[in-house]
Amino acid sequence: MNPTLRFIKSLGLILCITASIAAGPATKPAAGVDTSIAKDQYHFPAPPAPEWSAVNPDPAAESITFLNAGHDGAIQLVLLAKDADVGPGVAMNVAVAIVKQLKQQHAEQKTVMVMDPKIEKDKRFAIVIHEKYKVGDAVADQLHIYKSVGPRVLMLTVNTTAADPDKVASVQKDAEEMLAAAKFNRKAFKKE
Repeated sequence: MNPTLRFIKSLGLILCITASIAAGPATKPAAGVDTSIAKDQYHFPAPPAPEWSAVNPDPAAESITFLNAGHDGAIQLVLLAKDADVGPGVAMNVAVAIVKQLKQQHAEQKTVMVMDPKIEKDKRFAIVIHEKYKVGDAVADQLHIYKSVGPRVLMLTVNTTAADPDKVASVQKDAEEMLAAAKFNRKAFKKE
């Protein structure tokens, strides 16, 4: 199977993050310090506590979700499949395919779009896709961000339904800083 298509299939994991905003209570406060996923292979700073809390954190899992105290923001970090690639030679093709898939899914679900998915540039990340759509009476402002860290790709989705533009910017900043600082732990990788 084409690597771009495999990568796009993994996107399906993240498209329901809006539902996470309305999910149950968080179970463990985010420490704002080093947190890990995938059996300690990937380290990153948790978003600042007490504003953010991890939902059912499991250091062995290949993903983690954080909710903010107001339940109008969610951040999900997912370690993609080993064959996912966002290197310079394929990143734009992958980004275009993701945008196409998002548009198709929104059309099928009859989502009311405020801003269609669009590719944005940020030198810290391989791919950034930004979109806005209606969720009830609110507007969901969502970023899909991809970055190669060590031998794998991390995918971060941040979604907020906050009405205040400063709050939206704060939620997105917390998520971007988390992914920008992500590190690969070679020692844990060698233990596997």
